Amino acid sequence: MLDADPAAGHVWGELTAGRQRTLVYGIERAKRIETRQRRAAAVVATLRDEFRLR
Repeated sequence: MLDADPAAGHVWGELTAGRQRTLVYGIERAKRIETRQRRAAAVVATLRDEFRLR
């Protein structure tokens, strides 16, 4: 998902390793692929919202 959104990918690269790990953990905990996709989309949206990349 970050490949499709270069701005969010850039912000992701600026996050600390601990913050990245926390976000990824929340995605990986999901058992169903649909849930993982929804959570990943939410992380990208959060990155865009928090850093006003719209």
